[in-house]
Amino acid sequence: MRLSSTTPGEQVVIIGCGMTGVSAYLQLVRHGVVRGVTLIDPHEPGFGPAFGSAHVHALCNTPAGDTSLLPDRPDDLCDYLRGRGWPQHRSAFVPRFQAAQYARTRFLEHRRMAQARGITTRHVRDRVLRVAVGPDGGYLVHLASGGVLPASEVLVCVGLGEPIVPMLMTPYVGHPAFVPTPYPAASMLRQVQPGGDVLVLGSRLSAIETALLLIDSGRRVVISSPSGELPAVRTRLARTEPAAWLAQELGRLAGDLPDPAMDREAAHLLVRAIRRVRPLALRRQIVRAGDPHERLRRETALAEADDTPWQDVVAGVIDGLNEWLPQAGPARASAFMKRHRSLIGRYVSAIPLGSARRLLDAIDAGRLVVRTYPVAVEPTATGGWTATWEDTSRRFDTVVAAAGNHKRTVHVDGDALHLDGTPAAGPLRPAADLRVVIRPPARERIWLVGPSTHARSPITNYLHAAAGQAGTVFVNFLDQVGASV
Repeated sequence: MRLSSTTPGEQVVIIGCGMTGVSAYLQLVRHGVVRGVTLIDPHEPGFGPAFGSAHVHALCNTPAGDTSLLPDRPDDLCDYLRGRGWPQHRSAFVPRFQAAQYARTRFLEHRRMAQARGITTRHVRDRVLRVAVGPDGGYLVHLASGGVLPASEVLVCVGLGEPIVPMLMTPYVGHPAFVPTPYPAASMLRQVQPGGDVLVLGSRLSAIETALLLIDSGRRVVISSPSGELPAVRTRLARTEPAAWLAQELGRLAGDLPDPAMDREAAHLLVRAIRRVRPLALRRQIVRAGDPHERLRRETALAEADDTPWQDVVAGVIDGLNEWLPQAGPARASAFMKRHRSLIGRYVSAIPLGSARRLLDAIDAGRLVVRTYPVAVEPTATGGWTATWEDTSRRFDTVVAAAGNHKRTVHVDGDALHLDGTPAAGPLRPAADLRVVIRPPARERIWLVGPSTHARSPITNYLHAAAGQAGTVFVNFLDQVGASV
């Protein structure tokens, strides 16, 4: 049997079946430019770990109008929900299980469409170790199980990497009262003692979602992170005219500006964009209180009063940085993101107003506290933990790490693209068209899409950006493959 495929579109392999992989599959099938597609992922298409929670309060962090799998149909999720009796506005932050069901439904619909058009679809439950150049110009996809699959083209749509284990807990990996990841949520809840006290390490989106799930199930929680800061609060993530203007102007910034001038110019554009939404002084919409509980309370009040015009340019920040920073080069882009990590993290990853209200209710009920990291966490003789801060100590039944995930790295070594391990030289930066370069100057038929492009695009864990990338890759794919299908 021939082990590699050279005919364009004969057997496209999509590595990763989460939201990004499903988006890529839909776009290939809708335009009928392939003969066969193989999706490789241990999970069912559309059901990644982060979207596996069936809890109604586990919300997407982007509104329905920004959670479409199809870039040319921004209201697709809204249409899906309305068609099933769940009327939702574009600005609604819907439960994650609804987004997962949407992805799964669209995948099944397009699989039937593919079958009707003579396109074969196969799902392989496995992990990919590497993609090697085949002897006849196609590719050989090597699986963790030892199998090898042929491919004419490869779309790498893998999500995030392994969970981050905070240094406080690295000596205790494997301890029965330490949960190293909050996903899947049902598994995490089974490992936590009912009615117990839980220390959640992390204070961003996954930590907040984890804390709320634990509180809803009767636990008491301390959220703890190095900064002790919660994200800001928003009511929407709209693609407004000021956001579009900001994205365009950021994209035009000169990449050769010195860093201080670059930062000043970016800040100037941001302030101008916010004023285009509403001329409200920044000091009246930005809270700088040091106490995380008071800051959350004041930011929630601002969101309730709609005194947060900054939220109407966040989409422009995401789109603009993804357009501009690649032009500045990887070193300067990385340095820029590092300088402004806290600011970008708090506002780009702001939480929905509904989640903020639930956090405040838990704080007022004495079921939630937000703190900086303890100086030490040690196991007790009875099986729990003692966490010690400079001013106090507290016993916990369970510690849950919800500090996010490492970025998945891919790299080229010899004649293969490797998806396992971290290279000494750092992660692969794809070309401007997201194509992988293995044998320069050859134009490989391998593309990165979504979170795997983080070395080029700084904000990629965001479906609108990932689906847009899938659309960009499809246009390049169509130019190369379409005439032959």
